[in-house]
Amino acid sequence: MSVYAGAMIGYSTTSFFADNWGRKKVLIAGWWIGVIGVVILLAAPNMLVAVFGNFLLGAGADSILNITLIIIS
Repeated sequence: MSVYAGAMIGYSTTSFFADNWGRKKVLIAGWWIGVIGVVILLAAPNMLVAVFGNFLLGAGADSILNITLIIIS
């Protein structure tokens, strides 16, 4: 559920930041947030940290699909 919660927050904020800061910057920042989430998830010592890593993964990597589709089209 934390991945979906992160994706929901990411989807709602990504388009705003992409319009104001530029799509390329937000695309790179989102992928870095996703990478940080994966690293936290891999090194998680307990379930709470793993949930936080999943949240960052959803907020970063899942929400970037929105911008990627706009760039492709």
